[in-house]
Amino acid sequence: SIIIISSILIGWFVEQFTINRLKTLANKTESVIDDILVHSLKYLIVFWFGAAGIYISLHQFPIPHNTREILIKIFWSIIIYSFTLFASRLLVELTKIYTSKISGLSGSVSVFTNIVKIVVFSIGIMIILQHFGISITPIITALGVGGLAVALALQDTLSNFFAGIQILVSKQVRPGDYIRIDATTEGVIKDITWRNTLIETMQGNIIVIPNSKFSQSIITNMYLPAKKLTFRVEGGVSYNSNLEEVEKILIDIGKKILSENEGGIKDFEPAVRFYSFGDNAILFRLILACESYEYQFLLTHKTIKLIHQTFNEKGIEIPFPQRVVHLSKKD
Repeated sequence: SIIIISSILIGWFVEQFTINRLKTLANKTESVIDDILVHSLKYLIVFWFGAAGIYISLHQFPIPHNTREILIKIFWSIIIYSFTLFASRLLVELTKIYTSKISGLSGSVSVFTNIVKIVVFSIGIMIILQHFGISITPIITALGVGGLAVALALQDTLSNFFAGIQILVSKQVRPGDYIRIDATTEGVIKDITWRNTLIETMQGNIIVIPNSKFSQSIITNMYLPAKKLTFRVEGGVSYNSNLEEVEKILIDIGKKILSENEGGIKDFEPAVRFYSFGDNAILFRLILACESYEYQFLLTHKTIKLIHQTFNEKGIEIPFPQRVVHLSKKD
């Protein structure tokens, strides 16, 4: 017990020193590899020192030979698992970086990280089985024979899995993009897992869509080909209005909105287009631009308020539908 406790305490001090040293070095470099290494080693150094204490204890205490052999095999199996965990952490973080830089993906992409975890832990399990003297060849053969049955049983799951891979590889939609699905559902893609695509609506709710159904939907990506978006604020003015004056006022309003509010593109030149003679007014569109799709709603809200206030101050009439009824008197 004293050996094990001492080993754990020494491991804790060594880990604190090692982690702090690595953090100091990581802060001096632009590379993220050292940061990933620090994250991957968390708690494992203490574990390895504690395991070393257990290994020493196995040889210090009088234990039957057969029992000792079994305990040593279990010990090395645990060590193999710890290195498997370390490799999994390291490769998962590297996968996130790779998919972000090479594939242009952002946000969470669980499908790739899950594949890495499955592969790494499968290799670890095979090494442990071989350590116990269990041949993995029959297991691989059995998996090959039973693969067809498993594929049939998991048809929907596999369909969603490969649909998720196709969605990510195509780069047409990515985690973090704002999308509209079939003109009814819209929101930000939060994650694409091995089975589902998660979409967060503007109300904060999460919509879960199977990848196979998602890949077959008609999708409008508000962030492609660019996040910046032009939008229109429509209205109308009286037929008695001076249209040159109205146009100048609307452009000034547009510049003020874009320059003073978050999400507005300050160097964008607002435009006004009169586009129709309506029943009660000459109709116009004020064209503005914002950094991304979500900003247009608040900017439209503020623009309408400012147009209403400015038109009232300038004496410009905003007409509304009305009917005049003439009553005739009969003698």
